[in-house]
Amino acid sequence: MAGNRTNDRELKDTAMKNYRIRTHQKGFSLAECMLSVAITGSTLLAVIGLLAGGVGGARDAKTETIAGILSRRMTAEAKYDMKATPLPALPLARYFLWDEAMQTLETSRTVGGLEGEYQGGSSRVGASLIGKSQISLSPNLPGVFHLEITIESPAAAPAGQRKVHRYETLVSP
Repeated sequence: MAGNRTNDRELKDTAMKNYRIRTHQKGFSLAECMLSVAITGSTLLAVIGLLAGGVGGARDAKTETIAGILSRRMTAEAKYDMKATPLPALPLARYFLWDEAMQTLETSRTVGGLEGEYQGGSSRVGASLIGKSQISLSPNLPGVFHLEITIESPAAAPAGQRKVHRYETLVSP
């Protein structure tokens, strides 16, 4: 029996040691938890801000690329217009309306065509970009034409509230 008492006593001592260890273990205080949440939150806000800036930059780069591609297309069409139009008809203006995929929705040479939509904004579904090309004789160089191309987005916004991409060049027929 003496052996059992020793084992019982050892078990009680071990249990008390484990109890003391558990009760004396330290955790995180409320201040430490709040500080860690604040650091994590500020880090996440900074990362989200960087992502938002990157998305905005990508959107602007996409619009710049599309405007450059459309300006080259408009230059080719303007050269064709110069060959097909007699010189007294200059200056010649042409209006364009495109969707997001750069597909031409409408082209107009008439004053009443797309000019009103160019000034006030397009109400057409799918219209993303609106543009204008104007050909005039160069005052300094005979036989050379001045081509001014303006591409604006979004097409639904009025003229003063759109992002404007303006290109100018000299062309000869």
